[in-house]
Amino acid sequence: MRKKILISFALTASIVISGIMPAYTDTIVSNTWNAPANPAEAMQTAQSFQDAQSPDSETDKTMQQAAEEAALAQQAQENAAQEAAAAQAAIQAQENAALEAQQKAAEQAAIQALEAQQAALEQAETQAKHAADIGNFFKDSVLVGDSVALGFSNYAVRNAGTPIFQNLKFLTAGSFSVHNAFMNISSKSKHPIYLGEQRFIWDSIKLMGAKHAYTFFGLNDLYAGVDDTAEKYVQLLQKIKEVNPDIEYTIISTTPMYKGSEKKNLNNANIRALNTRMAELAAQNGWGFIDIASLLTDADGTLAKQYCSDSYVHETGAAYVIWQKALEDYAGKQLFPEF
Repeated sequence: MRKKILISFALTASIVISGIMPAYTDTIVSNTWNAPANPAEAMQTAQSFQDAQSPDSETDKTMQQAAEEAALAQQAQENAAQEAAAAQAAIQAQENAALEAQQKAAEQAAIQALEAQQAALEQAETQAKHAADIGNFFKDSVLVGDSVALGFSNYAVRNAGTPIFQNLKFLTAGSFSVHNAFMNISSKSKHPIYLGEQRFIWDSIKLMGAKHAYTFFGLNDLYAGVDDTAEKYVQLLQKIKEVNPDIEYTIISTTPMYKGSEKKNLNNANIRALNTRMAELAAQNGWGFIDIASLLTDADGTLAKQYCSDSYVHETGAAYVIWQKALEDYAGKQLFPEF
């Protein structure tokens, strides 16, 4: 009977222990354990065995939890490192993009500067060629006239480097007019000097080989009135053409007088009337006509103060700048009518 009780107790203790500590079953089974003969003692022994094993289980749990927390911390650290690396990469990308943008901007600026320089050079070359073309337009040309025209010839000497003045010649003299152009040559005559002596204007034109004459008259002629001056003007042009059959003409309008300097028939009203008549004759005969007078006239119809040098009819350097531009514009229209 006792033997049956002990076997039953042993089995019961084994089942209890296996249910409480399944993790240690293998250890219990593998170790030799002598069950006490007293059941109460067996239960006490089993409880003592369980108590002895519990601290190790809690330690394992703590260590496992710590390991998991360490793993999580390590993962968080790795994530943070990855985020930091990504942020650094983004910053570097921004810096690279900014540098690339700066380089592109610098390259674009350099290209634009080069293009602007090239455009400026091309423009300068175009302007130089245009000026040369204008200058060449006045090749074999002569400007004929009185003391106001003589002032322009002096201006041309001071600006001899300008293309127009490298070709345009002058036959001018103080007090020269369409009337005294027919006077016999003498010590009292007013013919322009050419090759060291006074000559009739038509002869001087022939000697220099001019093909185009720009004429400026009127201020020393209007004492005879508008009609007589216009008639004498035409007679002079006809005489020049007799000696120079290939000559062509361009009439330069008679410039006005300074306010208060008018004398009898020599006045601004007659000057305007003469210019109107000569413009009509130019259109009828196929001559050119350049209106410089209107460019030098003030609101009162007189020679503007800034263009008058002597409160009479003679003109300043500023006026002759206007003359030069008017002649160059005239040449430009002949050379480039499309513009």
